[in-house]
Amino acid sequence: MGQGDSQAPPVVATIGAFDGLHRGHQLLIGRVRERAAEASAAPTLVTFDPHPDALLRHPPLIAQLTPCPEKLRRLRALGIAEPLVLAFTRGLAEAEPEAFIRDELLPRLRLRGLVIGYDFRFGRRGGGDAAQLTEIGRRAGFWVEQQPAVCWNGAPISSTRIRAALGDGDVAAAATMLGRPYAVSGAVTSGQGLGSRELVPTANLTTPAQKLLPAPGVYLVSGGPPPADWGGVAHVGAAPTVGRSEAHQIEAHWLDFGGDLRGQQLEVRFLERLRKPVRFPDLAALRDAIAADVDRARRRLAERPPRGRGASARENGLANAQGEC
Repeated sequence: MGQGDSQAPPVVATIGAFDGLHRGHQLLIGRVRERAAEASAAPTLVTFDPHPDALLRHPPLIAQLTPCPEKLRRLRALGIAEPLVLAFTRGLAEAEPEAFIRDELLPRLRLRGLVIGYDFRFGRRGGGDAAQLTEIGRRAGFWVEQQPAVCWNGAPISSTRIRAALGDGDVAAAATMLGRPYAVSGAVTSGQGLGSRELVPTANLTTPAQKLLPAPGVYLVSGGPPPADWGGVAHVGAAPTVGRSEAHQIEAHWLDFGGDLRGQQLEVRFLERLRKPVRFPDLAALRDAIAADVDRARRRLAERPPRGRGASARENGLANAQGEC
């Protein structure tokens, strides 16, 4: 089983869906970079678009932690300049394990080695495992290294666990597993202007259809137009007043900014959930609730450690596979 263009630069790679690029994914990518440096090879990553579960899962996965454009941007920040994105089709899903390596990877990559996760499976119905991949690599001329899980609260960190945490509104747990606050970016659009006239000014975000949003509620957030790092309060879900049917995906109020942000791209980073959504009998009740939200947000921001000085991995309950898992 031969490899592709002998003139292409050698690479060390990892393979997976990598939705979220969480702490476990970061461990793999860091190891890829280490092994690539040792082998005088380029580090790369092989991923799929659409996400395999968009075709294979029932019901299909629609909303992701990191849709492909965001994933590629975050990969560049992690030192993977040129990932290989394979179109995930029914035909690719039905490829036998050896055929997947022979027909999809080796013609495209001059592989020196593959770093894989603790639960790596590949090929039709996940029929290929680390042992089979190692044997394929022995014949094709690349090595295989399997990494342990990164664990939190007694179980491996996974995209599924992060999605579940966001579905519960537990953005703090999601941030621990991701290694960063969960963030949503979008363009600011015009609302009815009710917030600016009667309540507080808000930026109404239009977000990508494939981007997963946290559960409805009111959140403490940070962000703004990059590279801004303002503090704020964001409402996720339908507009909270009685008698209004439109739904803004995200409405963010920045505590110390009152200018016009229409047309700009904002990033909203979710720090913690302040409360669940509530329907109010009138604007006066809503106004009182928003004032309380803003006051609580200011207090919580003052209590939080400076950005970049959070709890250590051990204090957050993180452990390697030999530990809590």
